[in-house]
Amino acid sequence: MSILTLSTISACTRGSHEFGELQIAHPSPIFQDITRIAFVGSSSKGNGLIHFSTLESYSRNPDGDRLLLSAYDPVSGHLKSQTVKDAPEIRSYAFSRNLNRYVLGASLDPKIYLYDTETFSLAPIFRGPNSNAFIHRLAVKGDYVYTILSTPKPTIRGFNGILKVNLKTGKYQVIPFRTQMAQGWGGVQTIDPTGRIWFYRGYPLRMMWYDLSLGMRERSVRGHENWVLESWDIWGGETYLVLSNSRGEFIKRRVDLSKLVVLDENTDLESKDFKIFLESVRIDLYHNGVSSDPLYFDPKNSKFFIRNAEEDLFTFIGRGDLGQFEVMGTHGAPQES
Repeated sequence: MSILTLSTISACTRGSHEFGELQIAHPSPIFQDITRIAFVGSSSKGNGLIHFSTLESYSRNPDGDRLLLSAYDPVSGHLKSQTVKDAPEIRSYAFSRNLNRYVLGASLDPKIYLYDTETFSLAPIFRGPNSNAFIHRLAVKGDYVYTILSTPKPTIRGFNGILKVNLKTGKYQVIPFRTQMAQGWGGVQTIDPTGRIWFYRGYPLRMMWYDLSLGMRERSVRGHENWVLESWDIWGGETYLVLSNSRGEFIKRRVDLSKLVVLDENTDLESKDFKIFLESVRIDLYHNGVSSDPLYFDPKNSKFFIRNAEEDLFTFIGRGDLGQFEVMGTHGAPQES
């Protein structure tokens, strides 16, 4: 396993917009070949470390399951790792602005942790039943994290719904599903500015919403029934839906988010930056990261941009060939077991 980085990351911190190439930042720092999560964490020192976790065992270790949680400094080349016991993998994360901590979801022995990227400390706040359940995805809103204990079997007794955990107290409640399915696969992808939860269930796959006013329902907007509603984004104070089709192509449509009604295009925003916004996809598609200047990718021109979200301005940072790039969420991934 190796860590890939964009040499642009270090160049941009120096005020340069020159773009290098995809490169190996660290060759095989750990003796395994599966990385479950990876993100660039914030630091008061100004240097963004790459934090990542490994898959080490699936109940095959006689001393108990464990994984490695590591932080890599691409400038100095220093790698720091810690062993996390009683958990074979961490495969989901989101940032809590209220607590200034990352929220990590461990699978198979389901747990939720708070992770401090400054001190590398890891604190468990929730432990689920002994069920071999996955935490495929989670999302944070305010003081709460939302997820689904996912399983190829019928849903877990007492957890037949969306799990809502208080990040400060660890107390939890379950928002019950309205319908039963043969399998209990699922995950919470994002929470939009109205507080609406975007989640999925399977299989067969169902892309769904939940909010207090209308409950649980399929994701759909009139006029775009053949498109998958992947996520949302904001430009000029207005919300846009990100939709994809079966070919992996995407479009963005301005929407009244409270009513979920697609609006006419705003011709007053016909600027160069607005055009980049429409033609590029946010790499952090589900808004789970910490960055106030998120990274975007234009698949037609293989261009990367950094967005100044406060001023709605894009800065070109270079090109990178990602091959056949498709904007597809969970529905584009194979079933896991």
